Amino acid sequence: MFFKLSALVKLSCVTFLVIPVTAGPVTPDVSTLSVVVSGPDTVTDAKNLHLNVTVTNTGQRSLKLINYPWSPLSTSPTDSFLISGPNQVSPDFSGIAVKYAGIDYVAAKGQDDAFTVLAAGQSVVLTHDLSKGYNFKNSGLGKYTIDTLGSFYHVDDSKRVVSIKATTKSHQLMLNGNIPAFDPSPDMLTEFATFVNCTPAQQNQINQAINAARGYVAESIRYINNHTVATPRFTTWFGAFQNARHTTVLSHFNSLARRGNEFTAWKYTCNPSNCQPGYFAYVYREIYGEVYLCGAFWRAPASGTDSQAGTLVHEGTHFSATANTDDIAYGQPASRELARTDPDRAISVGIR
Repeated sequence: MFFKLSALVKLSCVTFLVIPVTAGPVTPDVSTLSVVVSGPDTVTDAKNLHLNVTVTNTGQRSLKLINYPWSPLSTSPTDSFLISGPNQVSPDFSGIAVKYAGIDYVAAKGQDDAFTVLAAGQSVVLTHDLSKGYNFKNSGLGKYTIDTLGSFYHVDDSKRVVSIKATTKSHQLMLNGNIPAFDPSPDMLTEFATFVNCTPAQQNQINQAINAARGYVAESIRYINNHTVATPRFTTWFGAFQNARHTTVLSHFNSLARRGNEFTAWKYTCNPSNCQPGYFAYVYREIYGEVYLCGAFWRAPASGTDSQAGTLVHEGTHFSATANTDDIAYGQPASRELARTDPDRAISVGIR
């Protein structure tokens, strides 16, 4: 969320993410990785667009790589590809918006399944279904160039996180045939929260998080309404004060309050198939009111920093029906730095 927990109403700060930024310094590494995207030259069914991504350790030593959500090593339908279509138009992203524990946390506490270990010279091939993450309706038929972000994080023997920028080779293909329109599920809200695959104990945790989340949103709105000039809390997380920025931040909380009061009417799915190590939760931004809760959510405190209540608020702002926020980077140091250097981006990112 927008303010620090030790201040105001014990809310966590705003954060953002595309390639995760760690809380501590990340030392660039001279080790070499290569990434090659491959697949068919022609695709006639956009609903079945599968590509292979080959990651090769071309260096001289073993690498322990974190399978973070935007890495080619994760097959979750996140926005992890660079796609240029006809007339350099990119397809719309329609995959999942994830709340992730962060690189530093996973490096220190992650289990074996949170990593991919590649010996010198070893490769791993992963198949990605782009139809689960991208909607090609607006970009249309024609020639596409598809590449990966190519950013990796290695954990050395001392659990120090080291960033590696891989060399990448893109793939080109022709998309022919019909492209089905993206058809998000309609809002199917009920009077009370509904639960899928959740135990009674988990349902109780969710209900407690709902009550706390509604309180967080209401208290934040009161604070922002009562402070219409620069305050340390505002400038720390959103940068130099401007009336327009203040209005944008307030609008995000107001939109969440208008529909966020429906926290109690949302559908909560426990431990769904897209959950991976380090995931708190995820949503599809066009499918309002459906929240998918993962392992880190159940280990989180009920309130506070990276809490269950904060997770619901964070994910709730991603819905296009509320604030339609994006994630750009995680971690309080990264949040402060973005607010200092690019406040206009800092005000349009996911709240937690």
